[in-house]
Amino acid sequence: MTSEPGYFGSEADGRDALAALKTYKGQSEAWENAYGDLRSEILSYQKSAKEELKLLKEQMEVERRAWKKEIQVSQTKNTIYLLLALGIGYVAGN
Repeated sequence: MTSEPGYFGSEADGRDALAALKTYKGQSEAWENAYGDLRSEILSYQKSAKEELKLLKEQMEVERRAWKKEIQVSQTKNTIYLLLALGIGYVAGN
């Protein structure tokens, strides 16, 4: 029996415990570094995905405006053709 509470073992047990702690610490640091690298990759991907999405939205808006303009031009032409046909029909009928 000892005068102080605690765990007591042989010197070999102490060395084994210390070696295990060093191993676990090394593994922990390796996992933390891997996590940091993975987090950096994710943040980089997230940033590039946001930029690509923004560019895609801008391109879609440009196409949308061009499409609307094309429709307006087409509607104007159709209106002119309709008025011209009605005019010709009116003149031919009188």
